Amino acid sequence: MHNPRNEFLSRTQLTPPVRRVMAELQRLTEEAGADLTSRVYASAVAAGTCETWAKTRGLRLSPRHPCLGRLRDGRCWEVWEWRRGESAKERIPCQLPGADHASLWLKAGKPAVYVSQPYHLPWETLQEMMAFAERWHLMVDVESWPSWHFPSRVLTILVRRRTGGEDPPVEEQRSMLSLLDGRSQHPVLLPESATGAGCVAESDGGPGSLRG
Repeated sequence: MHNPRNEFLSRTQLTPPVRRVMAELQRLTEEAGADLTSRVYASAVAAGTCETWAKTRGLRLSPRHPCLGRLRDGRCWEVWEWRRGESAKERIPCQLPGADHASLWLKAGKPAVYVSQPYHLPWETLQEMMAFAERWHLMVDVESWPSWHFPSRVLTILVRRRTGGEDPPVEEQRSMLSLLDGRSQHPVLLPESATGAGCVAESDGGPGSLRG
């Protein structure tokens, strides 16, 4: 059995218990493959990752369906249209382009962060997502951590409302869009969002978006 690589841990973190776990994971990888090891890892850390992410940011999971209308406007427009029997003149769609395993998180009882955790993010979907964010005045951040739907396998996309003071400079917006249009090989830097879920649903008090 090969010695486990430890370049991701400091010396103080390499305690005897940690070394034993690393050795067992290495043994499992050699005997059953990396896929099973990653699933074991994900099963062990998923709930804790979500809880830590939530607690440190003062967020709670909304019990209602995840909806960008509730985040941006305080109401789900699909519900609004159903209740009124009429179509809204202009409404934001409920979901982000390419959304998968979506959730909505509350801060002080109000929708604050919409999360999508897709397994992959194709170029075309990234273009759609950026255009969507500009169209509906949203901030989008794509991260590799934290992810709790399937740690190590999914991305985490955080979406929040953009306030007046958070608008990226016009030059930055044009630069991002030109990178997307030109299929640049350089990294695309998305506007920075607030990092900001207990993983137990908390009521957002009301209509959310059902107010008409």
